[in-house]
Amino acid sequence: MRHQRQKFTLSKTAAQRKALVRKLAISFITHGSVQTSIARARFLQQYIEPLVTKAKLGDLPARRAIVGALGNR
Repeated sequence: MRHQRQKFTLSKTAAQRKALVRKLAISFITHGSVQTSIARARFLQQYIEPLVTKAKLGDLPARRAIVGALGNR
């Protein structure tokens, strides 16, 4: 059962959410901070934390996974 399971839809379609989180993640990584709503920040946090963990590995497959996730070198 799905009790107490929230899904961050942000009132957007899947493609719009994907584009939004990519742009927010790129902005957060390049500038170090981003000014957004609390809901979007929580959604971004779930997306960014695994990428930071992969970035700490520093090997080639991890770099390729990060570039693939962000779509930006």
